[in-house]
Amino acid sequence: MDFKPEKPRSLVLRKGNVTDKFRFCLRGLQIPSITEKQVKSLGKVFKSTLKDTATLRVAHLDYCSGQYFPGFESMYLIFKYFQEAWEPYDVLPSPTNLFAWSLKDTPACLLCQKRGSLEHILSCCPKALGERRYRWRHDQAGEKPSGSRNLAGGLLATARDWQLKVDLGKQLKIPETIATTTLRPDMVLFSESSRQMVLLELTKPWKDRMEESFKRKRAKHEELASECRNRGWKTCCFPIEVGCQGFASQLLCRALKLLGMRGLHKNKAIRNIMDAAEKASRWLWINRADPWTTQAT
Repeated sequence: MDFKPEKPRSLVLRKGNVTDKFRFCLRGLQIPSITEKQVKSLGKVFKSTLKDTATLRVAHLDYCSGQYFPGFESMYLIFKYFQEAWEPYDVLPSPTNLFAWSLKDTPACLLCQKRGSLEHILSCCPKALGERRYRWRHDQAGEKPSGSRNLAGGLLATARDWQLKVDLGKQLKIPETIATTTLRPDMVLFSESSRQMVLLELTKPWKDRMEESFKRKRAKHEELASECRNRGWKTCCFPIEVGCQGFASQLLCRALKLLGMRGLHKNKAIRNIMDAAEKASRWLWINRADPWTTQAT
């Protein structure tokens, strides 16, 4: 088998740290180190940091931006890759795992006495839902900064009187001049001069229920969007899913592009939302057995 010296990469570890002090050669030509030239395969960038977290985040942001592998088969391949790469192995000490490891007498949830799997704790516990723990996690994305205000074109550049209403802290109410409804989207962005409106509905479901959540939210707000269109408003509705483990759907990227966010600013906004979901879920896990208050931070 014949190897070209410029194709492989070398990696030397000394006392647990990457070093370029020692070099390798092939047929008299020096093999570049991974510090000098990174390796990119199936959308993942292998760096000298030896950490998967940052590289997977970068690859995921690029995937949401549609920068990899055009075509159906390649998109399916990259989807399966990220699904496996981000698949959280359920090895946390949940009640079901402790029971399976013979470290606990029952697999019951500490709050509701149902089967206490990781999925149950992060998204299905009825007592956690009643105590508004999931609502608190949902609101964290609304409190994160959404990136730069310098938008390159997009919908926001078509008018100067945009108003933003958010269902955060107090109940959102759509102006009666637009529509008469009791529905409360998470965010409503509208311009009276151009008669344009954007409805944003954020959900943070378990990874296996993201498509189901999208269909449910879209059906829920489609009637409201149709009523607004019948009244002469150009209306867009975006049911956006950000999994409770921090994996964002492509619709988030599309919504930010529509508003005029591009490049690094868009990626930063996506990263902020993903980080907020992941950190909030981590907080729910840490406090899974503790009393809950509305002042949780």
